[in-house]
Amino acid sequence: MEVPGAARYRTAGKGITRPEPGRSEIPFWVNTEEEVRAAVQELAELEVGIVKLWVDERNGQYEKLTPELYTAAIDEAHQHGLRVTAHIFTQEDAKGLLKAGALGVLLVRERRPPGQG
Repeated sequence: MEVPGAARYRTAGKGITRPEPGRSEIPFWVNTEEEVRAAVQELAELEVGIVKLWVDERNGQYEKLTPELYTAAIDEAHQHGLRVTAHIFTQEDAKGLLKAGALGVLLVRERRPPGQG
């Protein structure tokens, strides 16, 4: 239901990331393009407002989504008319995601930049 002048509320559903022990109930864990496309298809069936990716290695603890995986996710999302945003850490990932067609990125600095303590 659309209310004139009201804020829109959109949900992303479960996010998509590489396997991270300890977070098994919330995100989709993916290792292949087939798995990432299946995750996006499941989100599309749920009619989510946006697809959220986590492209973050958690300070070197886990493997992050590769450009091949996030590009496949973005491609699949666009095929279903969905927009994509991503939680990232590096400027390189931001550029890659935006070039691949992500709507935006959420940058969370988890450690200080070089030379700043």
